[in-house]
Amino acid sequence: MPLEPSRADTPWRAAAQALPSLLDKSGARRPGVTIVLSNQFVRYALLPWNGAIKRNAEWMALARHRFSAIYGSAVDTWVIRVSSAGSEAPRIASAMDAELLSALEKAVSSRATLVSVQPCLIATYNRLQALIGRESCWLAVEEQERLTLGLLERGAWRAIRSRRRARASRATLAEIIDRESALLTLDQPCTRVALCTDAPRVEDSRGNYEVVDLTFTGRAAPAERALAIAAE
Repeated sequence: MPLEPSRADTPWRAAAQALPSLLDKSGARRPGVTIVLSNQFVRYALLPWNGAIKRNAEWMALARHRFSAIYGSAVDTWVIRVSSAGSEAPRIASAMDAELLSALEKAVSSRATLVSVQPCLIATYNRLQALIGRESCWLAVEEQERLTLGLLERGAWRAIRSRRRARASRATLAEIIDRESALLTLDQPCTRVALCTDAPRVEDSRGNYEVVDLTFTGRAAPAERALAIAAE
């Protein structure tokens, strides 16, 4: 549904305020609601495996320290979560504004049960994990004005990059991945790309990459592409 622009410091507010109306229109009686957050509203950090860390609280402390080193005191007003992972595998830390989470809880509470709030990158990976398997792969999540890339090597996270990217940008997906690969100094290039995008894409060049659009896998019809990457 069309929304009025929000203030720059709270760009999510209009969407949060629209939730009660959307829930009313669903006709469901206190449904369970899962909200998938645009990567625009989430910060990510990859935490390497550390055998000395035994408790979840220690992982949380490491995540907060990592975010603080990058973003400074802004982290004091963030909610931070750390994903679970297999033995000796890196973990993804995600952070969002506490005010945003509070607004979502308030908007939903009188009409529904808030089951979970999930970052888009994590929700997309969970949906596609069985298809991606343990092969090395770039996971590319393309939203309006934002591109988020995750590199998986044999089923484990190697890197996460999230960047603003205007639709009119002349840089192709292949060129962006080329640059990220060079920065990571990969021993072997990863040429497999799983793509989820909110709009039909016409690439003028895909370079040497095998790009597979998995936006609709097990989900919405093509007419609902804008929602498919957030379907859970």
